[in-house]
Amino acid sequence: MPALVRLRSLSLSINISGSALSGEAGFRGIHPGQYTVEAEAPGYATTRETVEIMSGGSFTVTLYMRPEPAPGKTPGPPGPPVLAPKARQEVKKGLQALQANNLPKARKHLEVALRLAPGHPDVNYLFGMLSLAESDLAQAKLFLEKSVSLDPKHRFALLALSGLHYRQQEYAEAISLLKRALELDPSSWRVHWLLAGAYLRLSEFANAREHAELALKSGKEKAGEAQLVLGQALAGLGEKEKASRALESFLNAYPTDPAAEHARGLLEAMRQQAEERAKVAAFVLPDGGAMPSLPIVPPEPRIPVAHWAPADVDAAVPAVAPDTPCSLPGVLSATSQRVKELVTNLERFTATERIEHEQVDTSGKARQKETRTFTYLAAIEQIRPGMLSVSEYRNGAISVDAFPARLATNGLSALALIFRPYYIEDFEMTCEGLGQWRGQPAWQVHFQQRNDRPSRMRAYRVKQIEYRVKLKGRAWIAADTYQVVRLETDLAEEIPAIRLRAEHLAIEYRPVQFQKRRVELWLPESAELYFDFKGHRYHRRHSLSDFQLFSVDTSQQIRDPVMP
Repeated sequence: MPALVRLRSLSLSINISGSALSGEAGFRGIHPGQYTVEAEAPGYATTRETVEIMSGGSFTVTLYMRPEPAPGKTPGPPGPPVLAPKARQEVKKGLQALQANNLPKARKHLEVALRLAPGHPDVNYLFGMLSLAESDLAQAKLFLEKSVSLDPKHRFALLALSGLHYRQQEYAEAISLLKRALELDPSSWRVHWLLAGAYLRLSEFANAREHAELALKSGKEKAGEAQLVLGQALAGLGEKEKASRALESFLNAYPTDPAAEHARGLLEAMRQQAEERAKVAAFVLPDGGAMPSLPIVPPEPRIPVAHWAPADVDAAVPAVAPDTPCSLPGVLSATSQRVKELVTNLERFTATERIEHEQVDTSGKARQKETRTFTYLAAIEQIRPGMLSVSEYRNGAISVDAFPARLATNGLSALALIFRPYYIEDFEMTCEGLGQWRGQPAWQVHFQQRNDRPSRMRAYRVKQIEYRVKLKGRAWIAADTYQVVRLETDLAEEIPAIRLRAEHLAIEYRPVQFQKRRVELWLPESAELYFDFKGHRYHRRHSLSDFQLFSVDTSQQIRDPVMP
């Protein structure tokens, strides 16, 4: 169906229109400047996009049109506007640079994105985060406020803006924004935790206790740090015994936390001055007088852009093609067959493995870099029907001592076994739609460990004790071949017993062509791991090269998967 396309510019007094008979409309002789592109077609909602056209060459704007609701059907709330491909690429590059703490590069790409889509809430949000990283609080506030005004339900912008108000000791404003975020997700333990901290700063101890308790109820082990806020709120209310129990719970879970010494000081003061509750209250209040005040708030809101690790998989859903249906059973069935092939392939090759390891300090900078190189070999054993165990040999041996910091990271490349029939039922899976990976169409599948099923894919072994890891993540599955091309995972739950507070893993798979025998195998190419373990942050990258088939061939060519 043809669409009417208009191009408008108030500053240049331009208002022209054309018809998109084949899905495309072209305009020539357009001068550089800011324009509004609008598409209108019968049965579809009118779509607009604001862009800035630079000098020289051609410029493409993509508009996605959505069908209007059927008569009598109430339309749902509109979502955020779709970014044009050019702006989306700039946002992606800017986000990657921001995550890597490369602020000049992030600014370069985000400035282009801002010119292309100045009215998009995500672009303004990211520019606000960039400004925060650059310590330009005034500019950060402007962009975050604009993001919230463009999309009042932008949860990350609400959290970031509340954190900014908190830093500036504007606690009432922070509470107002956090309440709005709580309306979007009433079960969010983190928002309850932040609200408890803000109320505590205002000495509203009853409200602080209420939200700290809600945080602990919703978040359970993940919300252990809320015990610190709860303890101080109870102390402010004069409930000495309950306050002591809460603070002791915090210290048992986080003995090396920066606030641990202050918590111990409060406990000692409460023990020594049990009969003088007024002094205890004075110790808790920010302006209490004789005794030093505690840092009575949790850290600033954890935002989806982290300086030492990539964003959590649930921070945002990558863009997918609108109105493209996805059959989850069909995708899982075809992918399972490909993963069976991957299991066979893993035992057919050796490779050179390079491990790059670095410890990351609190500012996000890498320290103590190490590199190791091995001859890599995988072996797979069926423990019982359907259940597999993957062993990896480096230089012919299995040894913790071979790894930097004596921290072994094994089995990462086999994580795609999640999609084998034996393991699929362990996870809740959702097909988010048809997205892209490396410019090619790929189904996006989100997965999360089910609470009623055992965790069998990942574990940490510490002093011969195994701690099972509950995972959540996202897979990109090639739309034509159903090969898993990329996997990302995060912790579904922290493990306080070993102080495992974060883990982000990204794995990429590629077809490897052995030319002489004309054999192509899908194999893991890299695995990148970020983890916060026992009070230390680490970044480790495994990369494989120089693939060799057993007694077959040594030459290979790595290439991107061929897709339509």
